[in-house]
Amino acid sequence: MAKASKRNNKKRPSFRKLLKTSNLKLDNKQKNRQFKQQNSAKKQRKEQRKLQQAITDVSHKPLKPLERYKKKQVGEGRRGGGRVSGISACRHDG
Repeated sequence: MAKASKRNNKKRPSFRKLLKTSNLKLDNKQKNRQFKQQNSAKKQRKEQRKLQQAITDVSHKPLKPLERYKKKQVGEGRRGGGRVSGISACRHDG
């Protein structure tokens, strides 16, 4: 008869090997957690710096009005001498 295939015969890891790998996994987990915390703290500091810079930039600039209104020149009101085009302003039905 033929031999059993070798790919199904996996070696079970020893207890010491398991202990070693589990310690490595825990260490890596802890390092990754610390790394993520450091990165998030860096991002928060960077964002705070940007906000502070934006505030100082705005506070140092002189204030400008949002809209500028042009002053109307007296004497040049409407064209046409004040007449309303189309229907006359005062209608007398008599």
